Amino acid sequence: LDLTSRIDEISLDYSQRRACSSTRIINEKASRNGQIENGSYDVVPKAPSENGIDTKKRSYSVTRPTIRSAVPNSQLTTIIKRPSQSGRADQQIELYTNHFRINFSKQSNEIILYQFDVDVELLIRDGSWRSCKKDERLQVVKKILEQEHFPLVWYDEGKNLYSIENLTINYKKEYECELVHQRTERTNKFRFLIINLVKTYELKNIFDFIQKKISLRPHDPVRILETLFKQTQRSDMITIKNQSYPKHQRLDDLGDGRGLASGFYQAIVLGEHGPTLNINNTFCCFYQNYDLVDFLSCYLRHD
Repeated sequence: LDLTSRIDEISLDYSQRRACSSTRIINEKASRNGQIENGSYDVVPKAPSENGIDTKKRSYSVTRPTIRSAVPNSQLTTIIKRPSQSGRADQQIELYTNHFRINFSKQSNEIILYQFDVDVELLIRDGSWRSCKKDERLQVVKKILEQEHFPLVWYDEGKNLYSIENLTINYKKEYECELVHQRTERTNKFRFLIINLVKTYELKNIFDFIQKKISLRPHDPVRILETLFKQTQRSDMITIKNQSYPKHQRLDDLGDGRGLASGFYQAIVLGEHGPTLNINNTFCCFYQNYDLVDFLSCYLRHD
């Protein structure tokens, strides 16, 4: 009982003190230019509310100057357009670029790229066939294409073969050849299989994307063309993705068992007038051609 009466006394005393307190509203006089006149304020007393308790102690009403944007109206400003023809008013300047335009022997709407699922297998002693390794696949495909006089085809060293003709119409699905192993000097028998036609791609999709006729970027046709450019130099180059390094170049010795090789990076870039081949210089580290025991002893310090 004593505790309850004590709480009631504290609550009543607090309400009376808040009811007796006065609040004021400070109105700031602002001139037309936003400055305060004579630094004076009008203080207006506010009457207490009916229940004796004010919800807000003070409120401020400030007149702010109008903020204007410094950015001009974009509808009245346009970017200057490039002239359709080059000018001749000043001195002629020669420019060199690392972009090379790709020209095709036929119209783009006449070229169709065919993708085939293929495999290269080796005949083993028990009479069965097994898939070959990467180096063997490339050698077999190269020999078969030369023997059978295939049209323009290129190979990604995996299980995809690309061509500008449908090989399933005029060519067989299986070809055999023999190769001599360099180390063992044993003659091995291989077979090249054209399993099926996977998909076709139209080259004109690249030009349709450049001309903004379609919004879907032609990743697959560009990738197929990049594979073609990489294969043409594969016999003399070490290819790492889009980077190529000459095989027989002399490495710049770095002193730790590695050598610095120079090469180039190439990629197809879609320009305003068609696809272009972009070429840039690049460098990469390779291990030197050392004997394994000497390399472990000299550079890794293992006896």
